[in-house]
Amino acid sequence: MERISQSQLAAMIVLFQIGSSPLFLLASEAGADAWISVLIGMIGGLLLLLLVTLQLYRRMPEEDLFDMIERTFGKVAGSLLTAVYIVYFGYKAVRNVREFGDLMILYLLPSTPLWFILLTLLVVAAYAVFQGIEVFSRVLRFCCR
Repeated sequence: MERISQSQLAAMIVLFQIGSSPLFLLASEAGADAWISVLIGMIGGLLLLLLVTLQLYRRMPEEDLFDMIERTFGKVAGSLLTAVYIVYFGYKAVRNVREFGDLMILYLLPSTPLWFILLTLLVVAAYAVFQGIEVFSRVLRFCCR
């Protein structure tokens, strides 16, 4: 089982929040104070992590997320909720990749075909997943020095 330190987890959470904020123009009406809405969202997510997810993990340490959902909500409702979870986050991942590709074409590589940018992004992401979260978090920690 791979392990990451608390500082690596914190770096991943903060970099995710900072990295995805400009992509979706979060709180664009707030202007220079948009960081406050990101901070509030991060605190809300942290509370959900501490009060729900970690409590479930403490009660069922041998189970993965999908097994926890099925055990908590029952076989039928748990399977349905797991399917909705997979579809929702799959959709968000696909949308993020496409929007990243659109931003790359718009600002950095206007002459590059979209398919090449998306393929490159997916190959890099697949390699990061293949290497595991421990290697990925070490790279983030190295980049943040």
